[in-house]
Amino acid sequence: MIDGLCKTGHTDMALWLFRFMEKSYCKPNTVTYNTVIDSYCKHGLVDHALTLHSEMMDKRIFPDVWTYNSIIQVLCNLNRWEEVALFLKQMRGEMNIFPNVHTFTILVNAYSKSGKLDDAEHVIQMMSEKGEYPNIVTYTTLMQAYCFQGKMDGALAVLSTIKSKKMMPNCYTYNILLDAYCRELKLEKALDLYRKMASEGLSPNVVTHNILLHGLCQLGRPVEALTFFYKTQDQGHMPDIVTYQTLLGGLCKNH
Repeated sequence: MIDGLCKTGHTDMALWLFRFMEKSYCKPNTVTYNTVIDSYCKHGLVDHALTLHSEMMDKRIFPDVWTYNSIIQVLCNLNRWEEVALFLKQMRGEMNIFPNVHTFTILVNAYSKSGKLDDAEHVIQMMSEKGEYPNIVTYTTLMQAYCFQGKMDGALAVLSTIKSKKMMPNCYTYNILLDAYCRELKLEKALDLYRKMASEGLSPNVVTHNILLHGLCQLGRPVEALTFFYKTQDQGHMPDIVTYQTLLGGLCKNH
């Protein structure tokens, strides 16, 4: 019931039920606390989450890796790095809880978005040393950070690492690279990568096509954009509202 209330945005009612539990014979446990803490974190109410975490500790209801993941995630989102460091230290020291792949991915994502690529790379290196191996989400997050900074060589190196680890890049992975090439006006490289997707058995989605349409229009190639637009429909790929907005905007821009 608490989980359902939290997921439907009724966190205050969930907390009321939580307090009602405390007065009964069915006491809240770690999972109950985690549910409410995670809901607070997802709504940006970090101080409420921290209060519940302290309450857990006082009552000797010990947090687990999921408790820390929720709190570390919201602290990273708010750039409260000192508190992130404190919680990581408490997690590994006092509580003897080792971070899992999700914890590391949160850190990689946070460092990447803050432009701290060296720190993000260090986290991935530390993961391997500790036996927690990065997954496709971890690597894709790092690759996206390289793309945002225009460091395509770094992004392609991450893609090579993904493949060397026998992981399959997905459509989202390639869309990140396509978007970066188009933003840098390197459309031919984007089109080459688009063709490579097909050769690897990946079916492009509507986002893929929208990225390429935008790139063609941006470079003043509206006729090719129209041809591409009709060709994708002939292949069974249906446009969405963004497709039409992109194409109409590109045609107007190119008169």
